[in-house]
Amino acid sequence: MRNWRPEDERAQVDAVIRKARAAGIDCAQWQAGSIEAVVASAIDGSTTQGFLLVSPAGRKKRISSVLTKGGIADAWSGEPESVRRIEANLAGAGRTSPMLAVSRSYLDRAVAHHLALSTEKREAAPLGLLQVAETIGGADWQPARMAFGEALAGLIADIPKTMCEAAALASVLRKSDDLADLDAVALSWFEDDPQVAQAVEGARGRDHAKLANYLLQSALARHRDRWAETVLRTALWMYEAPPEADLCWRELALVAKALADGRDMTEIGLMRNIALRTIAVLRSAGRM
Repeated sequence: MRNWRPEDERAQVDAVIRKARAAGIDCAQWQAGSIEAVVASAIDGSTTQGFLLVSPAGRKKRISSVLTKGGIADAWSGEPESVRRIEANLAGAGRTSPMLAVSRSYLDRAVAHHLALSTEKREAAPLGLLQVAETIGGADWQPARMAFGEALAGLIADIPKTMCEAAALASVLRKSDDLADLDAVALSWFEDDPQVAQAVEGARGRDHAKLANYLLQSALARHRDRWAETVLRTALWMYEAPPEADLCWRELALVAKALADGRDMTEIGLMRNIALRTIAVLRSAGRM
């Protein structure tokens, strides 16, 4: 856990460790944790993602959880439960948010990225994360930001070249508001902060199409990087699904690249949907 603390605190932690060792205190060995399954929720509009981890516990099983939101927001490990109870818990989670089975490497990458975000903000990871690490065998978890460009390039390399040609790409971007796999995932993808609300309020009287264009060229444009990351992380999540599921990770990777490259948001159907959903949410909340 020494590296889970901000960098300028680590020397103090090292001093405590040295004194403990000098006093003859031995370091405890990590438990031989293991994991049988990992499921992850989709990334919502606030960039929150949850993980449920299933581990063996004798004749029973144990569920652990990690919640990420610009860092490690929460983590815990539950008591051993029956297999039937564990299955019911997983099924219940799937009813409240789209979930996918993901690989251990996907989990490790996400935890490392959010550990890095926590330490950069000088926030301590919740103590429950240590309990989760001990339960599933996470001794190697260390802060390491995901490199956006590297992750995006890995996906782009697996996309057929024909999809990347100018005409095909323009079509993918234009029709990205009609991706069936996003129906449930993108319900929470909208802007909801004072600046956006002010922009919408100031544009009262415009029809929705014109107002959406205005938001795409102003408020949403200022959050381009955040939306590019959300779309990329969603593409990486969908990439974890079996090939036969044929989820729309390719289209999302191309949208993420277009956003990162500075493409006009009015040309991207998905972003237009987000703008329109933003208008609808603000109106239903009585802000217009």
